[in-house]
Amino acid sequence: SSLLHARAAEPADRAGAALRPQPHAEFRMSHSVEILAPVEPALAPVLSDDQQVPVDFGRNVQGTFSTRSFVISNTSAAELLISGLTVPPGYTALNLPVLPLTIASGQSITFQISLSTLAAGTHAGAVTLASDDLDEPFFDFPLTGEVFVPPPLASVVNPVTTLNRQTGLREQTIHITNDTTAAVPAYYLIIRGLPAGVEVNNASETRADGSVVMYIRSGLQPHSSQDIVMEYYSVNRLPVEVIPQLSTEVILTLLDPAVPADGASLVIDRVTRIGEGEMMIEFTSVPGQRYEVQYSGDNAVWQSSLPRIRATANRTQWLDRGLPRTDSHPGQAGARFYRVREVRP
Repeated sequence: SSLLHARAAEPADRAGAALRPQPHAEFRMSHSVEILAPVEPALAPVLSDDQQVPVDFGRNVQGTFSTRSFVISNTSAAELLISGLTVPPGYTALNLPVLPLTIASGQSITFQISLSTLAAGTHAGAVTLASDDLDEPFFDFPLTGEVFVPPPLASVVNPVTTLNRQTGLREQTIHITNDTTAAVPAYYLIIRGLPAGVEVNNASETRADGSVVMYIRSGLQPHSSQDIVMEYYSVNRLPVEVIPQLSTEVILTLLDPAVPADGASLVIDRVTRIGEGEMMIEFTSVPGQRYEVQYSGDNAVWQSSLPRIRATANRTQWLDRGLPRTDSHPGQAGARFYRVREVRP
């Protein structure tokens, strides 16, 4: 019969095979972990055909590939023909000799299997080895492994906020860093520990636990960073220093910001370019009414800005400086069109 024997990259023990005549080819397989210290053969777990316990590739940051080495040893007196090897989706066989191949008695071959997918999640399946072993012509054993995207790190650039005299809001820059091999599609920036009465004007929502959330639709490539400007508002005098508690959550499934091109829009009374290419729009509003600003690069395909606005006066000003309201700074866009719509309950 055939055995899959988990061990360091050494030929399998052939003593057992020599105790009785072998009417057909017989083999053993062993595997080891390349990225860990070699496992002593005597301590390695024994794996068998159709076993239930998988070879575990562990939890891996996206873009960092986990690899295991395997050894197929012919423990019989006859030649062993290996005709095929298949691995499950998400895995890649490496350094595998061209198949079919013949392994002479007492000889072995070594190859690797890598968890190579970039798709986040758990990846499980079976490896199938085809040979001319009459007892087990198809030797199957399971694999499992996880690929994940770590949350980026958030830090306050300066606890001292800056007053924006155009909007009357105090501003603070948050530096977001992704120092991994993973790509972050989008993320939530979560803010806690704000002084009493202080609100984040450009937040997307407030959760039941009181934490304030900003949805950042533009992700981070591996080993990259970006800055997010938080806008603070308070009915009372806002403290100059704000030291929020920051964390992030990765979003793997993006929200669709696309909106229909048709529909009635409100009149925008004024559009002004300020600062370093930021755009401010002003429109007539009803206190308590919710509004959504939409934007487009070609006046045909429109996207929703985030968050929606609840008017506090009969005139509302809205500032576009890129994230988190829009997906890019207006100064980097060739053209940008705006429209405002009422949000019905």
